[in-house]
Amino acid sequence: MLKRLSPYLLFATVLLVGFTALGYWLVSTGRWTPANPSEAAYPIRGIDVSRHQGTINWDAVAASGVDFVYMKATEGGDWTDPEFVGNWNEAGRVGLARGVYHFFTFCRDADEQAAHALATQPPEAELPFVVDVEYGGNCEGFESVEHVRASLDRFMDIVTDSIGYDPAIYAVHSSYPDFIEGRYLGSPLWLQHVLWKPSAEGDRTWSIWQYSVTGTVPGIEGPVDLNVFNGDSTAFAAFQVSP
Repeated sequence: MLKRLSPYLLFATVLLVGFTALGYWLVSTGRWTPANPSEAAYPIRGIDVSRHQGTINWDAVAASGVDFVYMKATEGGDWTDPEFVGNWNEAGRVGLARGVYHFFTFCRDADEQAAHALATQPPEAELPFVVDVEYGGNCEGFESVEHVRASLDRFMDIVTDSIGYDPAIYAVHSSYPDFIEGRYLGSPLWLQHVLWKPSAEGDRTWSIWQYSVTGTVPGIEGPVDLNVFNGDSTAFAAFQVSP
């Protein structure tokens, strides 16, 4: 026979569920940022943007203290972000260090993706090219993790041969162990974690930490991703692929 929950246990359960729901709402709406790296520890601050941020006032962004910006340029084998060219030109005009990222699609041929990404990559990019590897927003029903790994290997080889250095990799906590952990050891890491500082396996370190996906920055209406660089201005200068 099932025992009835005591009033105290029932109250504690309801309270726990309520606090969990409240915490989720606060984080998802940007009202609470659990991971909030200090400017003293991480003085180089950045954002990443795409068409979802709409028209951006880049003068206001630069005046707010942002140092660098990554922009979504391409996805799959034929899609280009419609805001990319405008964002690229305007961010360059106000003097921000710029980089691009390609959203790697699990169900698209690696050669097609590499060709499309490379054709869109501006030669004057200051920051390393990034490949974004994550489950969120990706295709469903892909063949297997092993197949995606092989496809990503092919993509990385083509891009590395073309640009002359190992591309950086963006990953979240769910995609990192499946596709990145123990692999691409020459590639800088851009890791997301909104609760605490990210970590990689062994003595491997990260270069960029995306600590919020619901941040606010002057000049941008609505939420924007916030990032910090792992180092000072000297390290950041060394991280760049062109001055």
